Amino acid sequence: HQMHNLQNEQLMFLDPTTLCDLDIEGLMPTPVDDEFISSSGILPCPEDVAAKSLTAGSNIHSRVFSAAVRPPRSTTEQLTDCVHLKDPVLRLASLRNRFHHLKYMLDTDPPAYRLWLPRAHSTVPEEYLDVTDFQREAIRANIHVTHLWLQILLLDEIDTLVSKEQSSTPAPQGSINSSIISRASHPAPDPMSWDKREYICEQLLHFLHSMSHSGLEPNGISIVYKVRDVAVSLLSCPDDLTKQRTQRARTYLQEFSRLLSILDVSKEINSLSLQSWIDISRDKYIILQ
Repeated sequence: HQMHNLQNEQLMFLDPTTLCDLDIEGLMPTPVDDEFISSSGILPCPEDVAAKSLTAGSNIHSRVFSAAVRPPRSTTEQLTDCVHLKDPVLRLASLRNRFHHLKYMLDTDPPAYRLWLPRAHSTVPEEYLDVTDFQREAIRANIHVTHLWLQILLLDEIDTLVSKEQSSTPAPQGSINSSIISRASHPAPDPMSWDKREYICEQLLHFLHSMSHSGLEPNGISIVYKVRDVAVSLLSCPDDLTKQRTQRARTYLQEFSRLLSILDVSKEINSLSLQSWIDISRDKYIILQ
């Protein structure tokens, strides 16, 4: 990841223009682990073993990032579409196309990296478990948290463009009262967009609760940034939606806050810290309950 801005709190995967010039598939390593690589070349590897290799998981993660930036089309169309489109209509179509592709691209994931992989409850102490299993679990966590985080970022861009289009729409001729003018200046949110946002938040919360701490911790502060970005998107929940939506947004925010207070183990608290928006006034023991 590359971190940008003065606070180093935003994650990016290369520059979009640079990414569009790259042959992503050509850069993907062969999905086999080190024991199948020798000085003379790559050794034969069973398909089921290759599918759950750590390299296969890393490749999935790279493709997820690429899908959020590049439309799922031919190389020529990608290069044309990757540049910053000035036409808002074309840009909106491109964003929606990427969102749809990103949303469903993991449906064909190998079983070892699926979202709904059941968590195994073993009586064997963690220190005796295979280290590869821990690494695979950490990669799986990174894949799905990143996948949901990128969907939120695309939704944010889509909502911003739609809002600008609605704001720039000329008012109809004739007598218009001030309340209508006010609504034209501040367009009402699209309920369908909030349905998508809520569903993504639900998926992320379910996934975080299904993961072991040993699967989340190796991803470090980057996973905290991604979870934080998803949670913060709920803060803009508009008042004119139904009370049920507002209540759900509040509930999700409270749970995200609780989880972030556990995931973010930084000791220093200041205006640049992610913990600055988390309620840490309560006793740590209570938060962990």
